[in-house]
Amino acid sequence: MIARVITTVAHGSVAVDLPIRIRSEMNSRDHWRTVRKRAQEHHHAVHYSLVNFRGLLKLITDAHRRIVVTFTRIGPGWFDDDNLAGGFKFCRDAVAKLIGIDDGSERFDWRYRQERGRVHSARVCIEAGGDA
Repeated sequence: MIARVITTVAHGSVAVDLPIRIRSEMNSRDHWRTVRKRAQEHHHAVHYSLVNFRGLLKLITDAHRRIVVTFTRIGPGWFDDDNLAGGFKFCRDAVAKLIGIDDGSERFDWRYRQERGRVHSARVCIEAGGDA
């Protein structure tokens, strides 16, 4: 899997495209093996896209400020807000694991967006926010 860096690291943030398709997990009635395979694909995409930026991610987390993580779904259709957040569940878990902070922590500010596009993909942007 190849990710394309879309934001420079000079601004104290990392943004990468993820070569995955976000599906509505809440409305999905897939077999557990299919769901597990999709979870692994999302985890691997996030990990291998962000692993080269561990140094910058450490600087962001060591600043003792909130960590703003924005997920963007790119695709031809629209999800409602709860399906959008549910579709990024595996990506959210992978980002928290890579950073080393529980995803339920108060330090995280999880945000979700959508953009129209012909090709299904996703984007994650991690940056330092306000005071924790």
